[in-house]
Amino acid sequence: FLASGSVPGRGPYAKQVERALDFILANQDAQGFIAAHETRMYSHAFATMFLAEIYGTSRDDRVRKALQRAVEFTYKSQNKEGGWRYVPNADESDMSITVCQVVALRAAKNKGIYVPKESIDAAVDYVLRSAVTADGWGRGFERGAFLYQYKSNNTAAEAMTRTSFALTAAGLTTL
Repeated sequence: FLASGSVPGRGPYAKQVERALDFILANQDAQGFIAAHETRMYSHAFATMFLAEIYGTSRDDRVRKALQRAVEFTYKSQNKEGGWRYVPNADESDMSITVCQVVALRAAKNKGIYVPKESIDAAVDYVLRSAVTADGWGRGFERGAFLYQYKSNNTAAEAMTRTSFALTAAGLTTL
């Protein structure tokens, strides 16, 4: 709907976009987390991206405030590894959720919302540590690929992780 040029108050899908915005705003908690029906951090990231796009076209103050709360929730829920997982503040991270959060943060930053450099730097460090940099690393993953999960000093994570074209694309998108 947004790609077609529809925004609240304008375009062939204006009413649908307005209803979606109302739904997102109604499902943001006081801390900034956007979730409905027990959704997780993926949903939060996509809802944050949606708010960034709406704010960029409307400059609506209520959207800006919701977007800022969503961004603050995102960077405050980043873990010590520098990434994110299904739930806020999880001890472990994964590439697919991390890329969603970073892209959402970038979308908000592009619209003038403050995003701490330290949060982005920590995410980049996590992604770089997730890169397979030598042939024969771990279980023989192909050099240049990115791991689904990386956790320092954790051989169990190494044994359970994987690489794929999509995860590598996610790593490169994050960088």
